[in-house]
Amino acid sequence: MRIDKSLLGAMALLSMASSCSRLAGPEYQPPEVPVKEQWSAESSNLGQISPNWWSEFGDPNLDGLIEAAVGGNIDLQVAAGRIERAQALVQATGARRLPGIGLSGGAEYGLQSSGGGATSSTETYQLGTSLSWEIDIWGKLQKGVAAAEAEYKASGADWRSAYLVLVSETAGEYFRLRQIDEQIHLYQRSIANSERTLSLYLIRAEENYVGRDTVLRQQAEVRRLQRELQDLERQRKIAENSLAVLTGKPPGELSIGYRRVRDQLHPVEVPAGLPADLLSRRPDILAAEYRVLAVYNLVGKARLDRLPSISLTASGGSASASIGNLLSQWVLGVGPVISLPILDPGRQAEVEVREADLKIASDQYRSVVIKAFQEVEDVLISLSSRRIQQGIADQAVSDLQKVREISSDKLEEGLISQLEVLETERSLLQSEQVALSIHFLLLNDTVTLFKALGGGWDDSAMPTE
Repeated sequence: MRIDKSLLGAMALLSMASSCSRLAGPEYQPPEVPVKEQWSAESSNLGQISPNWWSEFGDPNLDGLIEAAVGGNIDLQVAAGRIERAQALVQATGARRLPGIGLSGGAEYGLQSSGGGATSSTETYQLGTSLSWEIDIWGKLQKGVAAAEAEYKASGADWRSAYLVLVSETAGEYFRLRQIDEQIHLYQRSIANSERTLSLYLIRAEENYVGRDTVLRQQAEVRRLQRELQDLERQRKIAENSLAVLTGKPPGELSIGYRRVRDQLHPVEVPAGLPADLLSRRPDILAAEYRVLAVYNLVGKARLDRLPSISLTASGGSASASIGNLLSQWVLGVGPVISLPILDPGRQAEVEVREADLKIASDQYRSVVIKAFQEVEDVLISLSSRRIQQGIADQAVSDLQKVREISSDKLEEGLISQLEVLETERSLLQSEQVALSIHFLLLNDTVTLFKALGGGWDDSAMPTE
């Protein structure tokens, strides 16, 4: 029995491909990472986080600013552009597996001597086509496509991470602005109280009950409060500028009305428990792992690049002294081209570079995971501590408010010194600012916890492919 030689060649080639493809390396496995066994809060499966979790604060102004930020922030648009670029790179990498066809043409004109000083002109026209197709017999081109696809997925995770950071920064800047609004109210009240005390001292100075130094000291206190109030106004404008940039507007073109919202803004209750799937929920972790996968495929491609490459080439063309006869005859050639790298140190060096990249990417992934654990752990500690601090601070404010009431009565009767009055007002203002700061730190910690847990996702917010 005779066996076709071409069949034997094909079988041998397939057998070689099967054995050589293992040179790409073992099957991909995600890098090992430390496991977080215990948290600073009770651990269980996390409930579903709403995609628009910030709306649970119940502030329409905050909702509007975040919507404007998602729609207009330039950095988020840059992240979306990187997704488009990564998608185009996938297509460009995949196109290498397709045959390439070229077309060429030309004309030559010259003079030819025929002896005796006589010359004649010559004309030659050419038309040709070519085809080149690298057969991906080992799968190295597919490895390049897989690496590009992993990078495309990583860029999508990068966008989600940028989205989550943008929402968190917008909420944080908004809370800072509203905290300043509350501080402005406290200073306006303190200035009014100090001015009333000054009026009382002016009356008593005319009656020679107090000296001029008492009046001047009280005037200095009023001016100190006015100066600090002016600084708060400065900080508020800067906060408005920050929000303008976050929403994609030039600084100075966003105006947010003064409003006191402390009594309406309270920390949102995060769904009970902590996530067992934190590693698959946080976009920065997903991006880091996709990049490990991308480099893993590049390592495989670099290893397979050391194997022979087989290309199918074809060319055809025609040449004639006249355009009319150019298409009357053709010459066509087809054949395989085998490139066998025997000694190519550069290819081995490329393998070593890619293997080093893989180790770096794996270590970066572990680093991102560890820092994610830290972010969650730190914010849980902060929330627990600040809730206790808030109770203590609120009680201190309540006590000092009673002291001020008593001091006000004594001041009317002339039974208290000016230094005692000043000390009481300053202590109360300081305590109220501490309580105010803790309240808004709790709000920011809540936002940080949502961000640390990976937030909720609205797929409609993702840039369309």
